[in-house]
Amino acid sequence: MTTVLVVGKGEVGEPITELSEKNNNVISFSEPVNDFSGYEDVKVDIMHICFGYNDDFVNEAARYVNAFRPSVTIINSTVPIGTSRKIEELTGISVVNSPVKGNIADGMKSGLMKHVKYLGATSEEAANAAANHFESLGIRTEYAGQPEATELAKLLETTYYATMIAFHQEAARMCKEAGVSYTKVGSFWDRVTQETDYRHMRPFMFPGKIGGHCLMPNVKLLKEFFPSELLEFIEKSNQKVDSEDLHKFVREFIEYKKKREENPYIPANKMEND
Repeated sequence: MTTVLVVGKGEVGEPITELSEKNNNVISFSEPVNDFSGYEDVKVDIMHICFGYNDDFVNEAARYVNAFRPSVTIINSTVPIGTSRKIEELTGISVVNSPVKGNIADGMKSGLMKHVKYLGATSEEAANAAANHFESLGIRTEYAGQPEATELAKLLETTYYATMIAFHQEAARMCKEAGVSYTKVGSFWDRVTQETDYRHMRPFMFPGKIGGHCLMPNVKLLKEFFPSELLEFIEKSNQKVDSEDLHKFVREFIEYKKKREENPYIPANKMEND
């Protein structure tokens, strides 16, 4: 039987542990472990790193890898570009980067089962080992090449979403300056998505502050790798929201979306009163 070690039992580690327990011998650490005595004879086949990124992430991950010497280590955490390769070079153990898709509101187990798990690795052999493991859990996979590809993909995916919100923050400011309805302006491009059968996507989004634990931290990680005026814009736009009165537009947007869900084809002039 395959032995799986899960390091970090948070939003990601918990469902990976649960899925792995069905057909594997599973060891899981919910808190940092400094003393590995008692595990000397344990042969770990697959190690999952699931704790959040911090400044000591590389050394901490390498510490676990060196203690257990698994056949393959899988980094499920969102990390800066180059992190997985550094851990592999420090330990001499194959490391596969495989960031998670999904969100906490829907449950990360749902995200694991719904989305394809991308694999980035320096060798196809390591990627195949990770793929076989994930697919035994019912999780579909795709090999994306080098680990830097998946590390970058994850950061860009969340930053793409943050960019769209920042655009709508700026759109709300323009509507406020012009003294016009945010939802009537936004419905102009919102309908393009619907009227082109989703061939030309123009999502109309919430103009409030970007919160949560991943979008803005991931923008920061991406900016350290690639300084960009776009990333600066996202940060500055989000910082300004606290000092602005955009609450009217947020309420307006929520009411618009509620009515649009009830009747997608309701005319814009019936959506609200000026």
